Amino acid sequence: MTVNVPDRFKAANAFWIGLSKIGLTPAAVLSQARVPVTVYDGKKNLVTTAQFFALWRAVGELSPDPAAGLKIATQIDVGNRPPSTMAAYFARDYRDALTRLARFKQLCTPEELQIKIGKDECLIEPVWQHAQEETPPLLTDAAFASFVELGRRGTGHPVNPKRVELKRKAEATVRSASR
Repeated sequence: MTVNVPDRFKAANAFWIGLSKIGLTPAAVLSQARVPVTVYDGKKNLVTTAQFFALWRAVGELSPDPAAGLKIATQIDVGNRPPSTMAAYFARDYRDALTRLARFKQLCTPEELQIKIGKDECLIEPVWQHAQEETPPLLTDAAFASFVELGRRGTGHPVNPKRVELKRKAEATVRSASR
């Protein structure tokens, strides 16, 4: 069941904190993305999907590290993560954690996590309701790293994906690999 959420949502403080972890500042990313500086006020940080995608593209343009999205997702303290993640940490198991995360995203952002649980695997596909373009590669990296990190931190054990399938344009893959 898809809930139609307006295309204006809070860019989590974890994103802004994560920028400093990879050596970037909110001001530099906002400027590169051509997003008004008023978007980042330290509290609400309201953005549209297009602005959020522009911010993630700017991170990719400014950071020489092709693993920047992975680092943003994995180097943030649990206490700085959005409430959705906190609720997921109190889940009964990993499946329940993913379900809680999906429910929160569905209610608070125009992003839907489509979760399909099979006999021996779980498929997770983030879908942005208002997207007019492909999801930026670093945002995809950060999303999937955060799912793995949720499992790792929540269970206290290593969680290793069976496989990760990413849809990327050839030029983005080549550019990322050559950095």
